[in-house]
Amino acid sequence: MRPISQTPTDNNARDLAPQQLNDSGVYTPTPTEQTYVPLLLAFTHFNRDLFADALPDCLITLQRQANTYGYFCPGQFAAIGGDARADEIALNPAHFRVCTPKDICSTLVHEMVHLWQAHFGKPPRRGYHDRQWAAVMRRIGLPPSSTGAPGGAETGYKVSHYVIDGGPFDLSYKVFDASNPPVRWGDAFTQRGEAWKPKRETFVCPRCDQKVLGIPKTRVKCGWCDLVMAARHKGETTDSDAGASSDSIGAGELR
Repeated sequence: MRPISQTPTDNNARDLAPQQLNDSGVYTPTPTEQTYVPLLLAFTHFNRDLFADALPDCLITLQRQANTYGYFCPGQFAAIGGDARADEIALNPAHFRVCTPKDICSTLVHEMVHLWQAHFGKPPRRGYHDRQWAAVMRRIGLPPSSTGAPGGAETGYKVSHYVIDGGPFDLSYKVFDASNPPVRWGDAFTQRGEAWKPKRETFVCPRCDQKVLGIPKTRVKCGWCDLVMAARHKGETTDSDAGASSDSIGAGELR
């Protein structure tokens, strides 16, 4: 994997802070650059490789939203002194040090599918992962799953994914990994292997948004709509709460 460093040219070397040049005159990137530049490079690469360069630019942020790997929020940012709006893809740095670079990229691409649906599809009820979103995930080699493994539910409020070996994302990541740097910084207080285990979950009807509390793995049906209610962890935020599509923790992804 290529290190994120470069030798400055004569024209710009004098503009660099002295502490950013080592004894060999090699530029040492800042923590901000070592975090955001790889994410920007990854977005650009996967947009071109998996979405035919169709996705609009967005604002990638780091947010420590509890119990999630990331979320997508449409139109969250507005230009200062202008009318332009930008969507947000947020990633949770609390998991960067315990996940692989490939996991981080798969989470980013997961959120990019939400971005695609917001502009080119039919966005579902806020926070819900629907069949259209799931179909695109399967097409790019990231099948959705509520468990992060084969056999889990593909739709609902709490949906993860897993990577298909030799699929479009897997092959695209290998190309990206060969010539681009990984994210170098993550939350200092994250402990490897720590997990969040809810005692209760909120079950939500995908049609009327009716909610009921129950123990994990309970099967609950909405009496009004006769539909199975999808689990949403207590403390997990969805679009209906904060305007964001929140993606909770699941095996096999950094979302």
